[in-house]
Amino acid sequence: MLSAVGTITLEWAFIDAEVTYMCQSFWSNQHPGQMMPRSFDKRSEYLKLYAVTLWRDEPSKQKGFDKYMQRVKTANGKRDDVCHGVPGQITRRGRRYFGLRIVHPSQATRYPDMTVDQLERLAEELGHLAAETINVRVEFDKARHGSSQ
Repeated sequence: MLSAVGTITLEWAFIDAEVTYMCQSFWSNQHPGQMMPRSFDKRSEYLKLYAVTLWRDEPSKQKGFDKYMQRVKTANGKRDDVCHGVPGQITRRGRRYFGLRIVHPSQATRYPDMTVDQLERLAEELGHLAAETINVRVEFDKARHGSSQ
């Protein structure tokens, strides 16, 4: 289990760093005098907006980027659950299962199922997404250097 959690954390760190790199590549020109947001969700929204202008004449690439960003956003939610949750044996309403206890300051605590197999599948999913991220960044850089933006 700890190996899967470690892999999830490391794979996500790579994806997050690449998304940050893409944002940094346009941030100061598009948002002079503003700090880039720390929140991944906010950075990803700005990145998606920039991509609209970047691939304005290539709707299939824009659509592919949007789908990629949706997968990244979904993976981020799962990663948040794992990294901010407490894994272990949970007993609720007479049911015992392996899962996560996720405490939110402003919401009710959640107790989703999360077996070791599910953790390992998420680690694998993030590994594939990290590999895809390399290709996405290369395409992003090509488009950015090919435009005057």
